[in-house]
Amino acid sequence: MSQILDKPKILFVLPSLDAGGAERVLITLLNGLDEKDYDRALLSIQSGGALENLVDPAISVFSLDQNLSPFSL
Repeated sequence: MSQILDKPKILFVLPSLDAGGAERVLITLLNGLDEKDYDRALLSIQSGGALENLVDPAISVFSLDQNLSPFSL
């Protein structure tokens, strides 16, 4: 009996895609994961940001479009 295995799903969550070191590192790491091995997605609490264009187009990007303070997470 053959078993079909789904690719592992990986979701990265960021408060925003504004320019910042941690955001850039997570985007680089997410872009570096092989799409053949992983189902990749990115969730941003706030929509838009300076780093939005760095995300690989093959990655699903979702936004909650919320304006939260840094301490509310």
